[in-house]
Amino acid sequence: MLGELPAELLVEIVRKVIKKADISRLCRVSKRLYQISLPLLYESITLSATELSLTGLISTAEKLPLKHLEYTRDICITAPFRKRLWNRCLHHDNPRLSDRAVLHRVDNYIEDDEDDEFPDRDPFFHAVTILDMLFFGLAENKLRSFSWDLGTCIPGDLLWSVDSLLKQQTRIETISIITDGACGTNFETQYFVDLTPLTNLQSLSWKGLQRFDDFNSVGKFLSLNGNGVKALTLDLLDWEKAESIWFNQYKRRDRGPIQDSFFAKKVLGVTSGEKKTLLQSLEDLSLLALSFESNHVDAAVPVATFLSGFCGLEDLYLMLPPLSDWNIITQSILCHKSTLRRLAIDDQNADEGALAGQIEFSQLFEDTNLRCIGMSIPAHALQREWERLVVRPTCQILHIRITGLEYDRSDYSDSLSDSTESTFNDVSLHVSQATNRGTYTSNATSDSEALERDSKATEKPPSSAAAMEMSSIVFDEVRKPATESIEDEAGQDILKFARWASSSDGLQNLQVIAWGNFSYEGRYAQDNVLLCRKGWICWLHALSIQS
Repeated sequence: MLGELPAELLVEIVRKVIKKADISRLCRVSKRLYQISLPLLYESITLSATELSLTGLISTAEKLPLKHLEYTRDICITAPFRKRLWNRCLHHDNPRLSDRAVLHRVDNYIEDDEDDEFPDRDPFFHAVTILDMLFFGLAENKLRSFSWDLGTCIPGDLLWSVDSLLKQQTRIETISIITDGACGTNFETQYFVDLTPLTNLQSLSWKGLQRFDDFNSVGKFLSLNGNGVKALTLDLLDWEKAESIWFNQYKRRDRGPIQDSFFAKKVLGVTSGEKKTLLQSLEDLSLLALSFESNHVDAAVPVATFLSGFCGLEDLYLMLPPLSDWNIITQSILCHKSTLRRLAIDDQNADEGALAGQIEFSQLFEDTNLRCIGMSIPAHALQREWERLVVRPTCQILHIRITGLEYDRSDYSDSLSDSTESTFNDVSLHVSQATNRGTYTSNATSDSEALERDSKATEKPPSSAAAMEMSSIVFDEVRKPATESIEDEAGQDILKFARWASSSDGLQNLQVIAWGNFSYEGRYAQDNVLLCRKGWICWLHALSIQS
């Protein structure tokens, strides 16, 4: 009966199937379903590596049938970010390619021809060879999105150089790149990533942007094609290091005077005193690890000036250095008071609770329609400030944020327990384990069974929340509080806040309290705590990090 539906309707139905393994099974039902489902099965391909090796990625890529890649529109090459957070590039594992060895050759003008004689010693050699064959099977200009999210160097022949593997794919609309800006070999090679042929590019995300040539590459692209960009994310990871690298290379290559604000001028094309419309189609802008500091201007001033220049924001996420003037930031946020729904603010000093003494809570949280609030402030300080408000915030989701480096706690689920004493009326804390790891199904021997096997390669990675392992505490109007649930001071602090929030004097609309750091797709999931009212626990299984 399914096979009798019109082709257009069948396509939409198959698109609703989440698991690629299920799509591959549909291909076996009938010839018509095979013709409908096969293009959708190979439309999106994800090649996953581990943090320390490309072996799994190579193995998966080798098994993909090239004849089906004519349908491919999206390619994602990715690896998890869990244990190896710094020095991720595979070059760090080779003594000859370590930062110290590379810088020694550069400083002493020593040429290294070993890669030419033994190219297979390059840790990317086999991967690039396989990717070359893979990309050869793509239909010309069919690719619409490409991601290199490994946190390593980008192989020199990969991205739109003269010999680029993707030189026949110029209609890409979305690019995501995560690189290791700390890699010495990356510094030595200085190959140029040419993005200018991508005239249809609408979304560019580059995290790990630090090399001189990379800044020039982005700057050149934005100057030529920037008016078509709708989403731009640039993350320098370490501003001081990126600034130092740029200045050192600038002095080597140019003899002119060193310019201030190199990022604004050379990358974004912003010139002081010049009125010029930039990035005319831009809707989302994220500039991370970028300094606004100068000898005369507080970091908050340019941000506040920008926010005060328009109105209508629905989402606003701010992270500013300590000692920023949050008073002028608050005034600028009020320009968006009637439309703002989600607000996250962080002064990078959460452990001291400095933010609590700098914000006018009554102005920011009374008479607003905020549904989601995130703050880097201790729970007791937040409770104290909100108890003073005449009208409580109406948010449904609250994130009390801490940095990943602040975790020094054991597994909460081990210490959570029910208490026999009741000191608060009509409140209870229950423990519910919410563990859901994405799995793949793979089985292959014959050509038809290869569809099942290749579903692993074409499977999109599980959502951030689905990959999380979290300890969830459910609070609702029942009987007994868990007075001995979390031993340390911070744990008791958050539980006390939860009891207050669920009381008649608390936050009546609040459904979820998130405590911890939920960035990097659940890297700190084992230490995070989610507290929710009953009825919301199932919803948390599908909760995305962005939500």
